[in-house]
Parts: sequence; C-alpha cells; structure tokens
Amino acid sequence: MKFTSLQAELSNEKILKKLNCTMESPLHDEFLEELLEIKDKARGLLRPYGAMAFGTIPKQIATEEYPEGTRVAYVITTVGDGISKYIEEYFNEGDYVKGMLADALADIYLFEMEKCWGHALMEECRKAGCGISRRLEIPQDLPMETQRAAFEAIGEQELTDMRLSEGFMFYPVKSICHVFLLSKEAEQFEIDHNCRTCHNRSCNMRQIQPVTLKVHRKGSLFVLENIGDETILDTLQREWPDYSAVCGKRGTCGKCRVRILHGQVLPSPEDRDCFTEEELNAGWRLSCKAYPLTGCELEASFGEEGFAVLTTGEKTERLGASADAKGYGIAVDMGTTTLAAQLIELSSGRVLETAVSVNHQRSFGADVISRIQASNTGKKEELRRLIREDLAQLIERLLAQQEGIRAKAVCIAGNTTMGHLLMGYSCETLGRLPFAPVNIEEIAGSVREILGKEAEQAGLLEEAEVRLLPGISAFVGADITAGLLTCGFDKREEVSLFLDLGTNGEMALGNKERIYATSTAAGPAFEGGNIHCGCGSIPGAICHVRIEADGNISTETIDGKPPVGLCGTGLVEAAAELLRNGFLDETGRLDKAYAKEGFPLARTEEGELLLLTQKDIRELQLAKAAVRAGITILTHKYGICWEDIRHVFLAGGFGYGMDLKKAARIGLLPGVLLDRVEVVGNTALSGAKLYLMDPEAVRRLGAIRRVSRETALAREPEFQDCYVDAMYFEE
Repeated sequence: MKFTSLQAELSNEKILKKLNCTMESPLHDEFLEELLEIKDKARGLLRPYGAMAFGTIPKQIATEEYPEGTRVAYVITTVGDGISKYIEEYFNEGDYVKGMLADALADIYLFEMEKCWGHALMEECRKAGCGISRRLEIPQDLPMETQRAAFEAIGEQELTDMRLSEGFMFYPVKSICHVFLLSKEAEQFEIDHNCRTCHNRSCNMRQIQPVTLKVHRKGSLFVLENIGDETILDTLQREWPDYSAVCGKRGTCGKCRVRILHGQVLPSPEDRDCFTEEELNAGWRLSCKAYPLTGCELEASFGEEGFAVLTTGEKTERLGASADAKGYGIAVDMGTTTLAAQLIELSSGRVLETAVSVNHQRSFGADVISRIQASNTGKKEELRRLIREDLAQLIERLLAQQEGIRAKAVCIAGNTTMGHLLMGYSCETLGRLPFAPVNIEEIAGSVREILGKEAEQAGLLEEAEVRLLPGISAFVGADITAGLLTCGFDKREEVSLFLDLGTNGEMALGNKERIYATSTAAGPAFEGGNIHCGCGSIPGAICHVRIEADGNISTETIDGKPPVGLCGTGLVEAAAELLRNGFLDETGRLDKAYAKEGFPLARTEEGELLLLTQKDIRELQLAKAAVRAGITILTHKYGICWEDIRHVFLAGGFGYGMDLKKAARIGLLPGVLLDRVEVVGNTALSGAKLYLMDPEAVRRLGAIRRVSRETALAREPEFQDCYVDAMYFEE
C-alpha cells in the first residue's frame, strides 16, 4: 500500500531544537530569521510519500529475540531528493546556517509524517485482524540489512524513484525505514518511537517519558518515578541519598545490584562482567547501568547500612586538659566513608557525647578519586551540600543530648580532598599533575563561612570558631597530620612508623628531626570494595576467619549478626588461613578445587553462598603490595632497615580490628615489627580533640609539618620492583 497524502505540520521551534537552538539560546532570533527566509521554498521542494507491506523477518536478519518468520509490518517513507539538492547548494556556497536549517526542516518533516501515515497503518492492521506490539529500531534491534528486506517486501513499484545501495542505505537520503512487530491483539497499536529504547542518548530531540518503579525494600513497597535518562540508581538516590555507589557509578564494584521482578531492563556490558548467565536470567542488574525500558518492579539491596565507626583512640585517653581551656568544643573526623564527632568538655577533656554517620557523599563513589571526578564534572556544590548537611546533623545530635550546652569551637581533621569539598574549592588540580591543592594550611572561620547556615540551625553558636587542621600535600592530608600529632612525632627521638590503612594507605616514617610521608593507592579491598561478597564494616560483616586443614570454617561477624558479606579484616584473615592450610600458594593461586567458583566461607540467612574468589585474592594482592612497597620505599628513602624502626603506630578502623599475625603471614606487615606495633585507633579524631584542648597544638603541628616531606611513590625508580616483589604472599 502506498501513502501519498502526507501533509505534516512544521513547527519552527522543533526545527530549531533539532539544531539545539532553544528560546534561551543567544542565536535563537538570528536562526529563526534565517529559517523564515528559507522555509517556504524548502517546504515547496518536499515530495513526501511512503509505502507499507506486511511480511516476516527473513533468515539473514533474524536475531535470538526476533527469529526467522516473526510477523512484522514494514514502512518506508521519504521526502524526495529535491530538498537534498537544496541543502547541498547552501553548503557548497558556504552558507552553513541555511544548509543546516534546511536539513533540520527535512528531518522534522519526516518525523511529523508519522502522524499522517500512522492512521493509515492502523486501518490496514485492523483489516488484517492484527495489532502492533512494538516498534523495532534499526540497527539496535535489527541489523542494517533489514532495510533491504523492507525494500523487497514493499516492492519497487510502490517505491518509485527510490534505490538501495550495497551498504543498505536509501536514496533519496531523506528516507526512513520502520519495522513494527505484529500482535494478535487487534486493539494494540504501539507505533511511537520509544526514546528509552534508543541508544542515541545524545539526540537533541530525545524525549523520555517517566515510568514507575515499584521498589521492595525491607518488607515495604515504595513507588518511585524514573524520569529522563536516569538509571535505576539515580532514582533510588533521589529517594535515599545514602544509597551508596562505591565505584562512582562505573559499574565495577558490583555493590548496587538490584533484581528486576517485572519489566524490561536490558543487560549492560558491565552486567555481563558481573553476573552469570543464570543471574542475568533471574533479573539481576547493576542499578548504576540499568536503564528501564518500561515500568518495573524490583528488589533493591540496602546492605551497607549501619557502618561500625571507630571513635576510640588509645592515645586519646592520655590527653591532658589545659587549665586555661573553658567551655565546650567539638572534634570531628571527616572521613571519606564515615564521619565521627565528639563533644568535649575543654577544662577536663571529658567526652560528653559521641555521634557517627555515613558520609553521604558516598553516593558519588567510595574513594577520593571518584569524588574528585564528580566535583570536576558539575557536582561540586552537591558534594559540598551533602557534607555540610551531614556535619550539621552530627552537631545537632551531639548537642541535643546536653541541654543548655553550646560549643564555642569546632576542629575538623580530614584528608585534603574532603577539605576541598567542604570548602567548595575546585578539585581540578587534585586530579591531575602536579596534584597541587588549593589550600592545605589551617583554615579558620565562622560557622556560616565553613559549615553553612545548617550548622547554626543545628545549635552551634554563631560566633563559634571552626578550624580545619592543615595537611602536608594533596594526598597526605590533615587526618595524617592529626595522627602524627596524636602520636607525638614532634617529640620522638627514635624513628617510628605511622600507618593508616584504607582505600588509600597513608604512612609516615621519621622522628622530630625528619619525616617522610606518602600515600599509596591501595584500592577499596581493605574496605570490602571490588570483592565478590565484600561489604563495609556493617553488622553481619565477616571480620574473623579460621580455616582448618580439612576445610572446616569458623567465622565471626560484626555484632554477631548473620553473615552478609566479607569486610577488610575478614578478607585478610581468610587469605592468611587459606595460605596456612595450603589452599592458596605464595603466588596467590587458589587450589584447583576452588579456582573457578571460589572458596566458600559462609551462607547468608537467605542461603546465598559467600565465596572468596580468585579475583578477590588478586585484589588483596594489589592492595597489600601497594602498602608494603610504600613502607619499603620510605625505609630506603630514610636510609634505614626494618630493625631500625623502633615503634609502629597502626591507626584507623581497619588496623583496629586486624589480627596482626595474620597480616604478617600474607606479607602486609613485616614480621620483625610485630612486637613494636601499637594500635592507636581513630587518631584523626583524637588529633582534632588535641587541637581543641592543647594551646601548644598549633605550634607542635607546625613543627611536624616543617620537617615533613612527601614522597611521590610513582616517581621513585625502585617502586615498581618493590611492588612486584610485594605481590607474593610471604612473611
């Protein structure tokens, strides 16, 4: 059947929008004037017609989803060749604006023609007793060769003056082929283009209709709206901002998984890397890469809630109070993953209240690199808002329990990136050479200047002073200087080592005369990231592991809850135990019996097997090699050997819960230093507390910074050899 009466409307604004020229554009009026100048002539050159035919999908274009013999309707439409010659004339003359406007006019007319021939197609379907269930897109759903199948099915007698090239392209150029999946439901007629199914996300004509997501969470059902080009994770984060995106939405950590119960979400390449074919068929998807094509019902995992946040510090309890200190202050550890704050009575050093929280910037990624990238791609103000709100809520909780108390000072210790995000500084120079921070000096200001009006509303005095501790470099921040202050490096005669292990392994070696500090990218393995069943330090995380020679396993979890995953200390212990019992060799290769599927550690309450895989072992090797190589480089730089290190201060939550002997067994720590290790807890928090109370703290920290030098491991010629050597699991 041929369509000849195809008189479509031509909206000026739609034509301009095709060129991304909206009413707000400074070129809008100029482009509109040019369009009005050519519109009548261009429209007069259009020779619109089309044709359709019922047919089936032939073997040469069949796919698994649309096999040979699938019943379809083919439609081909064109506006003729006259407009193409008109466009070409303008381009040849160098009048590109008119050429582009004429081109956009022809395209819009082709799209608008659908309203005309769509009714005719509906009538033909009704006569044939069928409907249309879906519009198939070329080349997303079917290959380009489909255009030849359509051309042959309709026939040249209906498609006068049209040709098809060997590459399956139409002449005239301004022609479109449509394919519609036929349905037995005669009343069904879904012919409209669905931008949700279209892979061209850069199309400036893209219009995404909202769809409904029914989300099952903890026994409750929530109805959310997925809008625009949002992923499912974007939708979840609008409702629950703390829904984490550990890898910064790159689809590499596997922690944002959801299960699609009903609806259509096609697997992404990242899904195929993360899930087995059985899991994909069961509906599992990574929400950060999941674009719903229809309304969906899904189960969302909120496993990483209730982080165990370390607030104790062995050194903290030894702090003396200053007789001159009066009133109350708040000490804050502003961590990348978690936040901790304490309300301090300055005259006695007594901790009146403690509050902890997840850092909700986690929704932009678990590590500082992800935060830097997010800040540099337009999310700077959102990141600043999140950390300000988190700190305001912590302050509110601290003061709410102590009626009548108003803090007069706040001291904050955090890494350099967190400081930049709080202050609203640009992170451009943090993410590239020469990695130059905007400001790593002490920052002092009012509550409103640094924490915003939210903190005033939370109960802080308007005149209270807020101070951010100074750092050493872009990657050795105030959390480390706070640790060095806590551990008294400004007074130490003997050479000591300070270690704070997490996503970044930060370390410093020296004494009051000279300190070398560095940061090594250990990756997220020590915090459960990039581990198959990994998780943070949450209730139910496996934190201790014992494996016997016969393969029997006993595990302990945080708070004694049923197992939900494997945290960093559990990962180290599992590897050490596998090594001890011969299930793992020194190169990091699992026994053949477990190499493919992984070594089973425990089962969740739902019966899911928690496995330690070969990939997990490699992640641990990379993390521990980075740390061990960093320590080795510092000793070489200092000109000493292991035996010359008289004291090791192990800071942070990971170190606090670690079995030191097992850490040495896999080579994370040198065995010769084990009897010199002191676990010192949260030294960022205790350093901030000391900064509040000790009038000498500013001077002491200044002395530490003056003798500290950053060592950039990437520039050390021997780092690569040290790193490769440290990959082995050797004590």
